[in-house]
This record gives sequence, C-alpha cells and structure tokens, in this order.
Amino acid sequence: MSVWWKGVQLDERSAEMMNEVVRLCPGITISPSQGSWSGADASAGTHSGAGAIDLKAVNLSDAHRQEIVLQMRIVGWAAWLRTPAQSDWPYHIHGIAVGCSGLSTAAADQVDDFLSGRNGLASGAPDDGPRDFDHVGITWEEYCGRQRPADKEEDSMNMVIRDRSGSAYLLFGASAASGLYDNSVIEEIERHGLIPVVDMDDKSFNAALKGRDVRAV
Repeated sequence: MSVWWKGVQLDERSAEMMNEVVRLCPGITISPSQGSWSGADASAGTHSGAGAIDLKAVNLSDAHRQEIVLQMRIVGWAAWLRTPAQSDWPYHIHGIAVGCSGLSTAAADQVDDFLSGRNGLASGAPDDGPRDFDHVGITWEEYCGRQRPADKEEDSMNMVIRDRSGSAYLLFGASAASGLYDNSVIEEIERHGLIPVVDMDDKSFNAALKGRDVRAV
C-alpha cells in the first residue's frame, strides 16, 4: 500500500524507515525531492517501483548530508550522497530500501551494488559512503529487532491515521509528538485530509476523531 510522506509517495515500510531516520537526525531538515513509483529520466528506472526515495541536499552542510546517509544506512537503506560531479544533477541523497518488496530491477541492482561495496552508479566505482558501522546491509526488520526494549515501548505508541477511503495515511510516534503541533506539519496533514493524533486520551482531539479510522500499530 502506498502512503504520502512529506508530499511524496512511498510504501508503508519505507515511510516507517524514514520516520526513524528523522528521529535519529534531530535538528536536520529532511525533505524529499522524489519518492517511489516515479519516472524521472535521471533516475534510470530506480524509482519506478517501491522502496526508493531522493532527499534534497543542496542547502545542507556536508556534515548533515553525511549524517543522513549514515542514519539511513543504519536503519536499512542502501543510501548514497549524489553530487554534481557524478552527473547532471544537484546534490541529493538517493536511497533504496534493502529487502523491500516491489523494487524495480534497477533498484534491486543498486542494492546488490551496495552489498558489494559499490556506489550504485553505472561507473561501478567503490562505495563512497560510510561503512564503518555494524551490519552493513541490514534490513528494516533486523534493525527493529535490535532496538532496546525502551525503544520498542515507544514504537508501540505509533498510530496509523487514515481517512475512510483508506487511500492515504501517515504514521506518528511518541518521539515526534512535539513536532506534530508545528504549523507546517499540521498543514501537510490537513492537505491529505488527515487528523494529527498524539495521544488517544487527548480530549482536545475527541471531536475531530469522529468519522475517522484510527488504530494502533
């Protein structure tokens, strides 16, 4: 099932992975420029299936670019920083979700490149991203299984909020609660006809919940 994440389409698993990347990168602006099921020519087919995302990086510092790539890899993305020196494109971060069902053939080939220590481009050059961490090539499921019990307890507070048609929904976690009241986030939620919910016991949202499907995950 596809979901909207910050204005682009992703599969549900990839959206959960990106929510975790955001949590792991406090203070860094993470904005996508392209999601999945997209056909930009420069992407060479890697975005034509599920499990693909590009993030804007032009206005990020190099330290922030590298931190996002690292955290994406830690949670299960084959991720690289793409630079203008490599091709006719701006600085951006390209990610393919390892182990994702529904990858395009080109995206699956990039995962193979990542696991083999290459950069995922036609040049077949060595991987230029961080690999000095445990379990390079880990999947999202393996990452979740390695988290501390406290993290799992926090994850249990995530909610799925969707409209009655079931056509779109967003995931929120307790760790993101403070951000849910930011005006830009509220506008993004409302743009998709969804309702922000932090706590099911929050009486201020009771009326808004009427006519909506809200369930725990």
